[in-house]
Amino acid sequence: MDILKPSSELIQVMSHQRKWTAEDRRFLAHLRKKKKMQVKDIAVMMGRTECSVWKQLSYLEMTAGVPRHSTRKPSAKDKEEASRKNALRHGWNMRPEDRPKFREKMAALNQVEQALNAMRNSNVSIS
Repeated sequence: MDILKPSSELIQVMSHQRKWTAEDRRFLAHLRKKKKMQVKDIAVMMGRTECSVWKQLSYLEMTAGVPRHSTRKPSAKDKEEASRKNALRHGWNMRPEDRPKFREKMAALNQVEQALNAMRNSNVSIS
């Protein structure tokens, strides 16, 4: 079996509908740039349609060759920004009485207390 022409069963197993992973995109970029392969050869080799390969190439061109789910580690600045956003979202940097969840719990507790007081005042026995 020739490397560039896999059998039809293999192409069916590799299915054109399979999602492109970051690894697939890296391999595609490698074949196109380093090996200088034609798109039709790459499509046959990867078991994809030519149209699909062209779409991924244009996607890689738009993202400057960095796949969407990049393995780049976040910098300290990125981490700080993310923690600041989380703190704002969850109210971690607020006083407990100002936090949204705390307020909801206190409101529910107050309602229960008011209901109990109303029942006590109306002489209904609480069992």
